[in-house]
Amino acid sequence: MDERRALEHPLESPSGEAAHPALSRAIQERLGRELREIYAEVQREPLTDRLAELLRQLERKTPTLLRL
Repeated sequence: MDERRALEHPLESPSGEAAHPALSRAIQERLGRELREIYAEVQREPLTDRLAELLRQLERKTPTLLRL
């Protein structure tokens, strides 16, 4: 498998067959829970004035894309 195809299809083995996940289902679920907890904390943090201004500028430039 060439390098570009490996990047486009990371769960495919060099022979083209589906590769088995490297992590067990239990580990994947735990990682998912922990990541959701971390991101939930970040979402609760207030935006800095600078970030809020950048978002306003972006919204003015692409109003329909940000409302999807």
